[in-house]
Amino acid sequence: MEELYQWTGRILLDEGNVYSLEERALALEIGFVEKLADQFAVFSQVDPLPMLVSDGANRLSLYRQILVRGRSPEERAGIFRLLREKYRKHASWIEERGGRGEGELGFEALGGDAFWEEFAKILDEIDPLPGQGGGNEEELKGELERLLEEKQQQEKEKGELQGDLEFAEDRAHRAHQRLKQTEEEATRLRKSLQEARENGDKLRMERRSRIKSEREYGETRRELDRLQKEYVKQDRRLQEMARRLMQAEQRILEAGGGELHIDLPGLRKLGPGKVLGVEGRVTEEDLGKIRRRFAAVFHSDRANQLPVWVRVLCDEVLGVVNEACDRFRKP
Repeated sequence: MEELYQWTGRILLDEGNVYSLEERALALEIGFVEKLADQFAVFSQVDPLPMLVSDGANRLSLYRQILVRGRSPEERAGIFRLLREKYRKHASWIEERGGRGEGELGFEALGGDAFWEEFAKILDEIDPLPGQGGGNEEELKGELERLLEEKQQQEKEKGELQGDLEFAEDRAHRAHQRLKQTEEEATRLRKSLQEARENGDKLRMERRSRIKSEREYGETRRELDRLQKEYVKQDRRLQEMARRLMQAEQRILEAGGGELHIDLPGLRKLGPGKVLGVEGRVTEEDLGKIRRRFAAVFHSDRANQLPVWVRVLCDEVLGVVNEACDRFRKP
């Protein structure tokens, strides 16, 4: 390791007579890594301060900023943090070398520091660091304070924005909840509307059915009234015929006649139209209706509460009606 450090120092102090520019750059990198590794244990265990460097600061500038004399470990740690953010691989080299064992001697212990001090003077003359030309350090401090104030202001604004964001998120959440409730209410209303429509359809169908039933009931009632009137009319005729037959029977009985018999020869001699009370052409269906009408009035079962001669008269009348229907069927 001692030979390595001596070789590194000679390369750094060479003016290009022996070693190429690439070799000198490699020796410079090794020298910085070893020099920073010697001081790594000092600034790696403190809290880094926020540090400000120029935007164009390269790796060499950051190396030199860390090694400036009089700089506190916290400041060195702050600049090393910038080095780690910008040049992660090179920072890891320094951290690896800074964590070497206690038995291994460092850059300064093996005499590399003498070469480094001499090279550092030459480097400061050629490319002075910010703050070494007088007045720049105060400007950098002022700029750093300004940036720190801006950072604090930004943190404050960030906090306010965070509060506004949380407030907006809360409002958005409440709005989402209201929207969800509105959608649920709309769903319930649509369901209620659908049920109301279905109920309305059922009510309309029931109303139509009720109107139809009432109409049919009215027609049936009118037909029943007509049949009742016709029945009353036929019943009166029947009673009148019964009265006349009763008178005839009485005369026959008074005259000493024999067995009870009712003869309707005059009625049978009438034409079928006169007997049935119709005119013109009569169909089979019409004849069936006529038979049923006469049967509704003259059937003997309807006269079971009357004297026998009334039932006999009813059978005779129905016989005359059936004969008249048969004559209608004949061509």
